[in-house]
Amino acid sequence: MSKLEDIEKLVYVYAHKKTNIIAEHIIKHLKIKNSDYLNEFFIFCGKDAIPGYNAMHLASLVDADGITTAGAGTSGEFAYLYKEGGVKSNLLILPIENHNEQVANADALQRKLTDYLLCLNPGKKLEDGKKLMS
Repeated sequence: MSKLEDIEKLVYVYAHKKTNIIAEHIIKHLKIKNSDYLNEFFIFCGKDAIPGYNAMHLASLVDADGITTAGAGTSGEFAYLYKEGGVKSNLLILPIENHNEQVANADALQRKLTDYLLCLNPGKKLEDGKKLMS
């Protein structure tokens, strides 16, 4: 187990229907001691993750990278925090399959925030996106 001073990057996960898949992926890589994961601290966001606070906002404001689906809430919050909060963290977007609005949200964000955003379309492996964010 890493010590607090060994943490090199914070990553928040706010991914609605994909949270369990992402958690399983992270656990698998931690168990095999994948060096790309060992010095990262993962924060799972959502309702009451940090009672009384918005965990995604807090993680973003300390420049944590994010992994999220492309719902209106998370997409809008990322755009707002980037524009108004000065956030310069990276975001890996995993649109939920067969949700046209999520594809549209991801496309809109990619056009505006190309340097900070990667969209991993259905069928791609999470490893592909993780490597690109490193």
